[in-house]
Amino acid sequence: MNPISYKTYTADFYLLKTFLNAFAFVFSLFFAIAFVLILFEELDVLLKFNASFGVGLTYVFLRIPHELVKATPMVVVLAMVSAMGNLLRHNEMLMLYIAGYTPVRLAAPLALFMVLLLSIIFIFNEKISGPFAAQAETLMAIRIKGVTQGVSRSGGIWMHGQENRIFHAQTFYPKINPIG
Repeated sequence: MNPISYKTYTADFYLLKTFLNAFAFVFSLFFAIAFVLILFEELDVLLKFNASFGVGLTYVFLRIPHELVKATPMVVVLAMVSAMGNLLRHNEMLMLYIAGYTPVRLAAPLALFMVLLLSIIFIFNEKISGPFAAQAETLMAIRIKGVTQGVSRSGGIWMHGQENRIFHAQTFYPKINPIG
């Protein structure tokens, strides 16, 4: 490996590390903000229906992934501004520019990381955020508000039974055969 490619990889990894540090910080701030906002948004409902602390906390944690998916574009922009501001404050961008890196070349590792992040967010939204949001709504209707019948979801009706048991009734549509 020649020295130029080694420096290229080092600069790329340094830029990614700087961005990931800023992303982790901003993401954790948004997680805390989402927790507090959801908690205070639903606090009156939780208190009105005398929900236990554990059920209320479970509801809040089930709703957080959906809120974080919605906030991800803002998190990425703020992390990028923070990372670039940090690099500019310490004159590291100037040093990379003097070393021969163009702005397009500096943006390449971040662009590749954004493609990876988009695919991760897509999978997270489909596999985790959606089902968690559905579970949160079911939890709110059955365990917190105490709705005993008719809570519908795609694929059947959820009913609240004795001793906090939840039953799922599947809808059945028999084929109608004309007599003839």
